[in-house]
Amino acid sequence: MNIKINKYLIYPFLAFAIIMPIIFDRSLVSVFTMPKLLALRVFTGIVLLILALFFYKKSPLEFYKTKLNYFTILYALWVIIATIFSSAFFISVLGIEGRFIGVFTVLNLLLIFFISMHFFSDKTRAFYFLIAASLAGIITSVFGLFQFSYAAIKHSIQYLAFNNSDLPFYFYLSQEKISDISQKVDAGVLSNTQIAIYLFYLTIFICLGLIISFTLSFKSTRDRILAASGGLLVYLGTQYAAHSSAIKSWTQAPQFRVFSTIGHGNHFGGFLVACIAMTTAAFFIVRKKSLKIFFAVAIILEITTLIFTASRGAIVGLLFALFGSGVVLIIAYRKFLKQYFKKFLIILIAVIILSTAAISIFWQKLNTLPLVYRTKSTIQFILEGNVPDRISWWYSAAEMIKEKPIRGIGLETFRNNFNQYRREDYKLPTNEHYSTTPESVHFELLNIATTQGIPGIIFYLLLIITALFTMIKAIIKAEKNSQKILILGFFAASLAYLGQVLISFGMVSTLSYFYLSLGIGTGVSLSVLKAPTSKVVNYNSKIASVIALIVALSLITLGILHYYSHYYYSQGRIKEGQRMGDEAIQYYKKSIEYLPFYYPSYEGLGNLYLKAIHGQRNMGTVIDFLKISANNYKKAIDYSPGIPHLHSNLAQSYSKISLVYSMDGLNKIEEQEYLELAKKYSENAIKLGPNNPIYSYTYAELLKSHELYAEALAQYQKAVQIDNDFYKEIDYKIALMYFELQNYPEAKKHVETAITKTSDNLDFHYLLTEIEKVMEKPAM
Repeated sequence: MNIKINKYLIYPFLAFAIIMPIIFDRSLVSVFTMPKLLALRVFTGIVLLILALFFYKKSPLEFYKTKLNYFTILYALWVIIATIFSSAFFISVLGIEGRFIGVFTVLNLLLIFFISMHFFSDKTRAFYFLIAASLAGIITSVFGLFQFSYAAIKHSIQYLAFNNSDLPFYFYLSQEKISDISQKVDAGVLSNTQIAIYLFYLTIFICLGLIISFTLSFKSTRDRILAASGGLLVYLGTQYAAHSSAIKSWTQAPQFRVFSTIGHGNHFGGFLVACIAMTTAAFFIVRKKSLKIFFAVAIILEITTLIFTASRGAIVGLLFALFGSGVVLIIAYRKFLKQYFKKFLIILIAVIILSTAAISIFWQKLNTLPLVYRTKSTIQFILEGNVPDRISWWYSAAEMIKEKPIRGIGLETFRNNFNQYRREDYKLPTNEHYSTTPESVHFELLNIATTQGIPGIIFYLLLIITALFTMIKAIIKAEKNSQKILILGFFAASLAYLGQVLISFGMVSTLSYFYLSLGIGTGVSLSVLKAPTSKVVNYNSKIASVIALIVALSLITLGILHYYSHYYYSQGRIKEGQRMGDEAIQYYKKSIEYLPFYYPSYEGLGNLYLKAIHGQRNMGTVIDFLKISANNYKKAIDYSPGIPHLHSNLAQSYSKISLVYSMDGLNKIEEQEYLELAKKYSENAIKLGPNNPIYSYTYAELLKSHELYAEALAQYQKAVQIDNDFYKEIDYKIALMYFELQNYPEAKKHVETAITKTSDNLDFHYLLTEIEKVMEKPAM
């Protein structure tokens, strides 16, 4: 069905399957996600424009009659409702910074699922998508392995040459503590040169094998030359890109975790598992030996790279896909398996024995892999009596569901609400848990239930489970093995995503492939099952054409506006880091021109104007800068109300205004008004982050600057109650407050405690001396 339109739709689908995973732009803060989001919106826009043309020409378009249509609409409507009643509406519209899975993105993904299900059901063209996905997997794998090899070899040479003297260079790249780096060096994980060199040559060998096998699949000499030239260009381009951008300006170190062009090891791992599923299906479908070699080598390449993503979620996804596919295959070929049961059992036992032997033989090498190291570190962290961060987040999410079980807290607002539900058992080995807020629950089903309510997760599961069962039915009923394997490839790719997000969450890259796999696999299945269809009525065709045109242009326009807004925001961040404040301010303002409700740019302006008061001698200018800072923080809070540090920063602006007014002593009313505002927003920050000592401590510092020592003491003590070990100097701060309040015995007790913790701080000893002098004086 829809063969004519299929001819036109195939090109944007195949182009998107290759371009989306590999595109990135290093001029952005979110180097990887934003370009992929733009690609998704442009791709969907192009597809809708093609559909609009067919509607306008009244070309016969058929739609499947299936329950999935109703489930898609139900879920889409509920996502809109969850956005309308969201705790942070504008966050739900566009999504959080770096993830961007707001209502427009979710509806976009549902739309490509719907379109691919109805208009990409031709089996031959679905097979082309498998090939495109395989090529994307190959390119990203080659890129990733060169990332790892180049970065690891380079750093090993530096480490050996400078013997730790060059560690600040690495510290800049990975933002890790030198002590942590030393531990990884000792553990044999950091810069494993032998593995890097092995992978370097293995990748070259695999790439040459791929190029040769792909070239041999063509008959004419001209086509073979073109194929070989194209393959070499891709290979050399990938090598150049991986080397030239090898770790500079990226926030991860690829010698620990390969992230390629996806952006994070976890999401790259999930993407690779989906590619492995589709590449494996392509391997069993093709008949040419040269193409079989091509896909076999591609699978080896993808699996090798998967290991170096160090993603435990991806391994779960792989097992999920293998188990689910295995069960379906057993059901589909149960008669055949009964006949050859003993042979298959012997093969299975042999595979298990050989795998166990290989693991035991190579365990010493496997033990140094980042994946094994990360897993062992997590186990050790748990054995020390700690709760893994993900489990703590799950408990926090459960509390959110209890409070708002129907509507949820709002699409994509977990990070915005998290601090109110932050648990005391949320700890990180690096002691950065108070300044780290998770983007999502790290369990997608729980994340949907939290942000979209119980109806949201029900509608989502109805859609996903129905689509998967449709594929299972088609695999069982399909007459040809090629049809079974084709659908199984999309089925396994869908399961790979669902397995990975059991301990992680979806990004634009993985979600796009998931909904495309689900849609195309379901479409082919409906074709095999000969599901009933209905045609678009002629008198509705022009209306449908206009709607498709409007949606297409709106999506493309939104994509461009969002991209440029984020681009200027990113440039502002870069200039701010380079201490070029005036340029940064202009970039942030430009960002807001493209998207007036883009809260990170308002926050950036607030930070810059707050910093700009340093060195200013004109008190009028200082007041103006502080008021501009406060106004921008207020706007950021309007668009993102649940983030405590925005309230705390706003309190700082108001506090400084109050202090300036107190200097001349003439503006007592304004001084008190702004002080009250500073107190109000400091208390807001504490309410939004009740289990975070940072906000009580910051409030105490604010009160101390206004010489409100009793109130400051109470806030310091609150910070201690939350975590006594987080601020090493807090006992000294408390002692100082007691000293100002003339409670000298308590002051002495606390400063002595501070000295036992940090004995080399001269300020501590000076305060103790002052306290002892006062206590030695006879009472008058």
